[in-house]
Amino acid sequence: MQILVVGVGNVGMSLVGQLSKEQHNITVVDTNSDNVEFAVNNFDVMGLVGNGASYQMM
Repeated sequence: MQILVVGVGNVGMSLVGQLSKEQHNITVVDTNSDNVEFAVNNFDVMGLVGNGASYQMM
């Protein structure tokens, strides 16, 4: 399943951790580059730094 997680703070990161164990294809989007970098380095996800509510970002 293709999954987009917008916002990888505490709740988003927990969600990403669980979903990555289930072998989903996950993309994370966050305005905080440190959060995106942490998710990419610790889980099998693709990361984008930007505003997930922005039409141009999607």
